[in-house]
This record gives sequence, C-alpha cells and structure tokens, in this order.
Amino acid sequence: MIKQANKVFSKAKAYAFAKRISKGALDLCLPQTCLGCRTVVQTPDFSPTLCAVCWGQLHSADTLRETMNFMAEEDHYDSFTAPFLYEGMAMDMVKNLKYGGQRPAARLMAQQMLPYIEDGADVIVPVPLHKKRLYRRAYNQAGDLAKHLGKLSGIEVVPFGLTRVRHTQSQVGQKADVRRAQLKGAFVADETLKGKRVVLVDDVCTTGSTADFCAQALKEAGVLYVQVLTFAFVEPKVGG
Repeated sequence: MIKQANKVFSKAKAYAFAKRISKGALDLCLPQTCLGCRTVVQTPDFSPTLCAVCWGQLHSADTLRETMNFMAEEDHYDSFTAPFLYEGMAMDMVKNLKYGGQRPAARLMAQQMLPYIEDGADVIVPVPLHKKRLYRRAYNQAGDLAKHLGKLSGIEVVPFGLTRVRHTQSQVGQKADVRRAQLKGAFVADETLKGKRVVLVDDVCTTGSTADFCAQALKEAGVLYVQVLTFAFVEPKVGG
C-alpha cells in the first residue's frame, strides 16, 4: 500500500513538474497580451498588465474619500479605502476575475491596492464565500487578492479568518436593505484574530453591507481595528 501511494505521489510530482515546464515554454512562445483589450504588450517578467489605453480607463476613487470616511463612521469597520471607481476597465477587471476565470488579474489588482494598506496592519483577511458558491466557482476572488497582497506586503494572510456560515442569494442588483437582511448572521470570525489590526479584502464594495457584517463578526471576536480595502468602489447614486 505504501509503495503504491509513493508511486502515485511520484507520478503526481512528475505531472506537476511537466505542467510547469510546459507553461514556461508557452510563456516564451506566446506573446503577452493586455488583460483588458488583448493588445500585445511587454513586461520584463511577463507579469499581468494593461496597455496604456486600458490604464487610462481606470478612474481614481480618491474623489469619494469623504463618502468612504462617512461609511466607516456609520458601520462596524474603522476605515475604508479603494483605488478605483467601479466603472469602465475596473468593472471589467472585477467581472473577469470573479466570473471569467481571469485569475492572473488578481496580481495586478493587488499591486494597485498595495499602497492603500494602512500602517500597523497585523493580518490580511479575505471576505469569504459560502462553501456552496466556492464549490461552483472553484476559487474565491477575494482570497486571490489577499494572497497577492500578502506576498507584496509581507503581511500575514489568514485565508479562513472569516467563515460564511449561511448561504445567501447573489447580492448583485439587490437594494441595501435587502442585502442587510440577507447578510445578518452570515459570518463568523476566528477568535485567534483577537487583538489584531485586520485588513479586510474584497474585489468591490457596493453598499458596504457585506463589509459591515464581516467587520461586526471580527469585532465580536475581539479584533482591534478593521480596514476595509477593495479594488473598486461603486459610486453611490445621488438620492439613492
């Protein structure tokens, strides 16, 4: 039995090695393309990137800093930051990462989020998916962003610092009051985070409801401070 298991393990290692070699060969042979428009681009290390035109279609969310500060004052998290507005290229990148399987985009997105991490952060925690949705999607886009942010910043990532214990309907298109009703009691935080300063990571913030209930769970577990950091922010509608 042990010999058979070792044989299977050896085959798996050989397959994984061959797969890496094949991918490396493809990277050398195939031209690198823009994540947005697929125009051929070049970077020294073949890292995911955008062309100049697509970079120009990313719009800063810094103009909504007062709105973000107001949200933090009203909700359980202590601060909220996002580099881009959820429109144009930023919207495309979020959708391609979340629904299109374009996971390499997470690295580029994390690079843009990195400067917004506040000083003194202890750990990075992604907004979790329920196991049913994780099974269907096969990965958590917030988890990918958190992983890359951890590598870039050197800050510890706690992938399962939050658990989604209740399955909810998709929040896309739902009004704020409906979102809050669905999300109440949906998250539980790991008590090992007690006393920590947490960076809570997600791809996009729409109404802040998900971040609020995640932060509430973290605070109930004894977390000292919660910074919400997303790649994009949906600009609130006037009078909405």
